[in-house]
Amino acid sequence: MSLAIKTLLMESDEVGKRIREYRRRRNLSQIKLAEKLNISFQQVQKYEKGKTDIPLSRLVSIAKALDVQVNDFFKKEKSVDGGAVDVFENPPDFLAREESELLHCYRKIENKKIRESVLNFLKSLSDSF
Repeated sequence: MSLAIKTLLMESDEVGKRIREYRRRRNLSQIKLAEKLNISFQQVQKYEKGKTDIPLSRLVSIAKALDVQVNDFFKKEKSVDGGAVDVFENPPDFLAREESELLHCYRKIENKKIRESVLNFLKSLSDSF
């Protein structure tokens, strides 16, 4: 197997891991994500495990369903020494427990209008103090 093919396969695995991580962060099951995409949950499993290549059009649909940008599936952060660091392998440890819980609850709200209302409410609270 050529180096280029191995690199592409590795990239599919990494993209799949990121899809799984974003899905979990939004508290979506594979079944719920599959329903949003009109595909089987088994296909979502294949994407997440890197067993099946993901067409660009499907990747765009997945990004929309998870409320992320397509390039978020490929991002690596720079470390202090200049090397790339996978943000999911080394998640930032800067959120307090309450902040993390708030974010977790917010992401569970599926209705975008309700999410927007909650955000506006929180903004109004923070402006009043």
